[in-house]
Amino acid sequence: MTEAKHKVKKEEVEIKALKKDVEKMRKIINDYVNHIKRSQADFENYKKRVEKDRECASQRELEKLVLNLLPILDNLERALAASKKNHDIEALICGIEMTQKSLCSILEKEGLEKIDCDGAEFDPNLHEAMMIIESKDHEDNVVCEELEKGYTFKNKLIRASKVKVVKNE
Repeated sequence: MTEAKHKVKKEEVEIKALKKDVEKMRKIINDYVNHIKRSQADFENYKKRVEKDRECASQRELEKLVLNLLPILDNLERALAASKKNHDIEALICGIEMTQKSLCSILEKEGLEKIDCDGAEFDPNLHEAMMIIESKDHEDNVVCEELEKGYTFKNKLIRASKVKVVKNE
């Protein structure tokens, strides 16, 4: 065999080997691509499942709260019916007061707390100053009157107390 033919034969063998290597690499790449696609699909399914679970848990919590509030609605209806029937304002007031206590109890169990601010030092994180007044009867920067109650829910402020604040010069 001539050297040129031998060189061509060697190149053909190398080309076959390279083609075989390329085919192996293509298979490996395809396997990785398929694995990545499956992983992405699994992750998307996981995200959808978690979101659905979160929505279901939220719905259950709302249902629980509404179920706890239904006796309040019943009490209000009874108080109104009794006061209309007997024209008794005292009974209506008593019924409303009992209903308010019951409502407060339910909301406190869920994590609602009133902000106690009468006589407290003004805190912009808890209070919203609606008026600033001068007063010799109170210290400077003290809440002297609560205009609207503030609340925290599970230790997070949900409504600041609207207050009058003393500023003495």
